[in-house]
Amino acid sequence: MNDGDGARDYFTLKFRATSGGGRRWDAWLESVRTAGSATQYWYDWAPGGDVTSNCQNVSLGFPVLGVVATMSATRCERWDMTLWEEPGHFRNKWNCDCWFGIDADREVAFQVAVKMNQGTTPRWTLSAGFTGL
Repeated sequence: MNDGDGARDYFTLKFRATSGGGRRWDAWLESVRTAGSATQYWYDWAPGGDVTSNCQNVSLGFPVLGVVATMSATRCERWDMTLWEEPGHFRNKWNCDCWFGIDADREVAFQVAVKMNQGTTPRWTLSAGFTGL
């Protein structure tokens, strides 16, 4: 409210999970606009690309109408993001890129922002999964 835009409303989805409790090779999170819900328009997303690194705390964020929408997560090995043309459809996947998997907790996260026609709200279907023992 009071965003200064009489035509659009802005929403951010923050999605974060930890995969652990056994040997893991990958874990992923995905959002998609729920069928039949109001039209969404892309505003921004994070992470903005694939990243390979040692474990480190990262900030996922972007400015939305002068306010920074941010979240933090611990990124290890590789994050592989997929952005679909359909607004709101996004996936981020952690992958160890290893033969024998990792027997430790790993986090995966992402954040998306969408614009909506004034007075409408987004609805997403969220899913998650992993490959492991």
